[in-house]
Amino acid sequence: MGFAAGADYSAGVKLVSGYFPRRERGRAIGLLMSASSSAVIITNAIPPSVVAAWGWRNAYHGLGGAVLVIAVLCIFFIRNTRITEEAEPQKGPSALLQHVTSTNFILLSIAGTGAFWGTLGLMAWAIPLMVKEHGLTTVQAGFVIAVAGIAGLFSKPSIGWLSDQFGGRRKALSILSFAFFATILLLFGQLKTLTAFEFAAPLIGIGAFVYSPLLVAMVAEGAGIKLAGSAAGIANAIWQLGSAMAPAAIGAVFQRTQSFSMSFAALAAGPLLAVVLMPFVRDDQERPETLESNE
Repeated sequence: MGFAAGADYSAGVKLVSGYFPRRERGRAIGLLMSASSSAVIITNAIPPSVVAAWGWRNAYHGLGGAVLVIAVLCIFFIRNTRITEEAEPQKGPSALLQHVTSTNFILLSIAGTGAFWGTLGLMAWAIPLMVKEHGLTTVQAGFVIAVAGIAGLFSKPSIGWLSDQFGGRRKALSILSFAFFATILLLFGQLKTLTAFEFAAPLIGIGAFVYSPLLVAMVAEGAGIKLAGSAAGIANAIWQLGSAMAPAAIGAVFQRTQSFSMSFAALAAGPLLAVVLMPFVRDDQERPETLESNE
C-alpha cells in the first residue's frame, strides 16, 4: 500500500516541473501539494460515514474503483513534456548521485526533516495535548485542527504564487516560513482557553504547511527537470524521518515534563533547525528550460 501510494508524488513533481517554467512553477507546485491537504480533510469527513453505512470491505472497494477511474483518465489526458537536449543535457545515475550528495541537497533534506518534525508532531499530538492539559473536548480540539488544516490548504498555492512574483526566488520566503512556524508553535504552547486556540488555529495551520511547496520547488529546480522526480522522491523519503520520529519524541517529552508548553517547544526545535540551515542553501539554480510539448 505504501509503495503504491507514494509513487504519484515524484511523478507529479516531475510532470509539473516540465510543464511550467521556473517563474510559473511555484503556484503549480503549491496546487499540487494542496492535494494532500485536501485528501486529509475529505478522508476525515467522508469515509467514516461510508464505512458505517456500507462496511469496511465495500469502502475499500469503492476507493480502489475510484483510483482506477482516475488512472484511466490520466492515461488519456495527462501528457508528458519533452525537454530539448540543448536546454538540459542527458543525465544518468552518476549525475543523480552527485546531486543528492551535494551540500545544497543535504541542507534542504535536513531542513525539511526539521520542518516535517514540527508538522507531523503537531498533527499527532495537538488534539490529545489540548484535551489532557486544558480540558477541551475531543470535538472542540478536533475543530481547532480542522480549521488549521483548511488554512494550510489555502496557504500552499498562495505561497507558491508569491514566490513566482519574486521571479522564482524561494530561499527568503522559506526562511520566513520556517521562522513563522517555529514562532507560532512556541506561542501556541502558551495558550490555555478554547477561544485562544480557535483564534490561533489558522495561524498554526499556515505555519505547518506553507513551507512545503517552497521546499519541493527548490529540490526540483536544484536537480534540473530530468532529475526532478528522483530528487523529489529521495528528499521526501528523508523528510519523512522527521514525520516518523516526532510523535514518539514529543510523547516522551510530555511524559517526562507533563508540560504543554515544553511539548510545543520541542516541536518548534524542528523548524528552528531549518531557519539555521537555510541561509547556507544556494537559491541560484535557475537554468534555461526550453519546453516542447507532445502534441
